[in-house]
Amino acid sequence: MLSRVKSLVKTCLPEPVVDAARTVVDWCRYESVRREVVSVARYCESTGGGSCRVTDGERMSPVCSPLYYPARERKRAEVPMPPAYCARLHDATLIGESDAVLAGGYIVYDAPETDNVNFTDCAFLDRRKIYRIEGKTKAYFARSRARRVGQAVSLVGNYSWNYYHWVLEFMAKLWLLSRCDIPRQVPLAVDACVRAVPQFMTYLEAFGGGRPLIFVRRRERLCVGELYLLSAVNVIPPNFIDTSRIEGHDILFDMRSVDFIRERMSDYSRRQLAGERREYPGRVFISRKGNRNRSYNEPEVERAVLRHGFRPVMPQHYSVAEQIELFAGADFIVAASGAALTNIIYCKRGCKVAVLTSQEVELSIFSSIADHLGVEMIYLAGKSDSDNNIQTGFEIDPAEIERLLSEYCN
Repeated sequence: MLSRVKSLVKTCLPEPVVDAARTVVDWCRYESVRREVVSVARYCESTGGGSCRVTDGERMSPVCSPLYYPARERKRAEVPMPPAYCARLHDATLIGESDAVLAGGYIVYDAPETDNVNFTDCAFLDRRKIYRIEGKTKAYFARSRARRVGQAVSLVGNYSWNYYHWVLEFMAKLWLLSRCDIPRQVPLAVDACVRAVPQFMTYLEAFGGGRPLIFVRRRERLCVGELYLLSAVNVIPPNFIDTSRIEGHDILFDMRSVDFIRERMSDYSRRQLAGERREYPGRVFISRKGNRNRSYNEPEVERAVLRHGFRPVMPQHYSVAEQIELFAGADFIVAASGAALTNIIYCKRGCKVAVLTSQEVELSIFSSIADHLGVEMIYLAGKSDSDNNIQTGFEIDPAEIERLLSEYCN
């Protein structure tokens, strides 16, 4: 309803009037914060407002770029990763669903190193990056009342509502937390959006170690007397400015965290499903029916996969434990690129995965993990609605998917 009202307003009113109205609304909702942006390590070193302990100074990430059908040769490399750390900040403020922290007159923010990353953090007005002015920084933050707590470990951050990021960024931080000496009575500060998704809460219960939880609403400010910040374990930029400039090493994984999640959740699924006997298909087609994001010609693709013995499955209708067992038992999976493919971390060695995507890009968000686990992953690019938007709709050539399946199923 709200989107229809916005569309009607844009249609009926002149554009200058709409822009002026938007400016007034933004002024009421946001405040300008002009501060220097510094990394966590630099903040601790230069201000004395906290301490930062490096847990892993030298890390390497195996990178495997996507292999697009009908190519045969995979590009692999070993790439250095930023150090992993555990920091403790005094009198710092978290912002719900944001990576930004306000402390000591600074914006404490570990920005990605590549200049091809678009800041899409919800803390900033209209998702419009951070503005650099005269060596300082101007950012717009939502006006909101602050809540105060004594201590917290931050699991608040950008894209916590997305399954892929939740598992491979936030749960990966809990692997790092297990290696830090932080008292168990210190609560986890978690974005409130997580509470609305049972699958996300399942992960939190399996990994949280019984810590109390503090839920932080979107854009809410939480002032923490003693805040523990865990570094990003895996390097996963939120969005890219130019998809043609994406390189395989823009995405980096500490595979120890992937193995940790895989082992912990596989044990969890076995305990949850103990005594149950349920048959899962060997050939799985991940259906996206009802999902309007990144739509594609799924009915045509489904007809092709059905001829090769695949069974359509909608993972959202399964519990976390059932999803794990589904992927763990599969011999061949066909799926459009999306968050559901996060579950390849549970696939067995030798499983084949065909990923349908909108265009050929060097985005290694799945391929590096697959290669690490011995999963044979092949990509098939379709015709995209946009040359510079990997989230757009696309169309797969039915003859191409038929050739791929005929070759790989045998």
